[in-house]
Amino acid sequence: MVNQAGYMNGLPKTALLLNSDDAPVLLRHADTNKVAELIVPAPPRIVDGMSIREVSFGALRTHGRYRLTQGALHSPAFEIGPWPYAGVSNLLMRAYYLQRCGVAIHDQKTGLKHAACHLGDGVIAHADAINAKGAPWPAMGGWHDAGDYGKYIAPAAVTVARLLDIYERRPDRYPDGQLDIPESGNGKPDLLDEVRYELDWMLRMQRQDGAVYRKLSGARWPEEAGPERDHQPRLVYGISSPETGKFAAVMAQAARVYRKTDRDLSERCLMAARKAWHWLEQNPDMRVDHRPGDDAGSGGYMASDIDGEAALHTDRDDRLAAAGELFVTTGEIPFLEVVQALAPSSPYTLFEWKDHSALVLWTLLQHPDKRLDELRPIIKSRLLERASAILQRVHNHPFRLANTRFIWGSNKMTAEEGITLLHAYTLTGDKVYRDAAADQVHYLLGRNAFGISFVSGVGERPVRRVNHILSRNTGMYIPGLLVGGPNDSAQDGVAPKGLGMLSYLDHDHSYATNEFAIDYNAALIGLIELLGSTLNGD
Repeated sequence: MVNQAGYMNGLPKTALLLNSDDAPVLLRHADTNKVAELIVPAPPRIVDGMSIREVSFGALRTHGRYRLTQGALHSPAFEIGPWPYAGVSNLLMRAYYLQRCGVAIHDQKTGLKHAACHLGDGVIAHADAINAKGAPWPAMGGWHDAGDYGKYIAPAAVTVARLLDIYERRPDRYPDGQLDIPESGNGKPDLLDEVRYELDWMLRMQRQDGAVYRKLSGARWPEEAGPERDHQPRLVYGISSPETGKFAAVMAQAARVYRKTDRDLSERCLMAARKAWHWLEQNPDMRVDHRPGDDAGSGGYMASDIDGEAALHTDRDDRLAAAGELFVTTGEIPFLEVVQALAPSSPYTLFEWKDHSALVLWTLLQHPDKRLDELRPIIKSRLLERASAILQRVHNHPFRLANTRFIWGSNKMTAEEGITLLHAYTLTGDKVYRDAAADQVHYLLGRNAFGISFVSGVGERPVRRVNHILSRNTGMYIPGLLVGGPNDSAQDGVAPKGLGMLSYLDHDHSYATNEFAIDYNAALIGLIELLGSTLNGD
């Protein structure tokens, strides 16, 4: 089992040998010429009935394509070089263009083609204090969130935040023309062009008083049809203080990032962030407008039988994220005061739609404002405490996994835990954190129990049957989609339950293990890009 994209020089290079004997493993060029004979360590480690041995070839630094063999066994080919993940990162980023809603897609690179979809988005689902039920609410555009055609503020916010963060750290890595999208050639970075498409939709979801509607979808799950044939009415569902906080944070971050490339958008985003913050100030208690039946055709993205994390029962993390990003962008004292009130008692957690606070804590830790001097040691201590626990999991697990919670979206969690390890490396310079972060890339791209790359179109043995209505109904194999991964509860009834790391199936009806989502891609993009930055002197 190998990382099918490849291995970076400057980092350890290891493969896993499953359920095999003690015979040496041969490292070959992809054209079969022998390069080296590798010793198989004994005895193996045993987990879930598998014997596992780690085979190292870290001494090889010659750029090229290779594979490993042991008798009749052979690995997929992989690259060794200074940066074997450029193609992977671009595929993951470009997938957002293929998820665009409200426009016709005729993509020469993949062959994907469909007419403009969901041009009627949307109408208000339930009467509220400002808008009547059934009132038109123009909110076209944005990305389809996952394998269906819903659009949601919570995952949109963490996706945009992660992408803007990597751009803000190293804008030189994301040029115009990188992704070959319709906006390529306009003199602006493609990454910012694509993220703007989602930001424009998010801005349309803000109510007149600053509150933000949670999601837009049909009342029923879409039928098996291309998006342009999904003709059911599309409903805009209730406002929410958690979503409003996430929205404010992302808009403040976008105002900062777009200031040099798109002044008008920057000003619109800051105005929207302030408006959302004003609503949060006027509504200090957590509020989620939700009715029975609201989730009959779309994801809930709130506390449920599936998602029970503590952060879903409070909006404190979202208010911290909003205040923190607004402070970094504006430097204004009222936002600093909220940060100083909330951050000291906030844990450093996994960054995801359930808890937006980790990214803003990292941003505050990096921000040079002297008024944060007392807060920085607290954030640093909590981050390193979490990273230490993650590192211990990596060292204890035969697959060197940072995340051992096999729940919905476990692959995304694996990538985000890897990012925390990279932050710890940045703070300490200890390469053990960086190497453990690289292990998470290896797992996601093929060094796992199934020997598959969890990203469509990456490697010789990638995931083939992504749960993705658009793919099924266009007959297209869409590259660059990271799937959710092992899920012990396997709620779809298709993948096997109760097998932990093995509760996964590459099946297009296994929505609990094999669906793509925009926030999954963002997590892996962040991990790959930040890992690359560590070897380029950052």
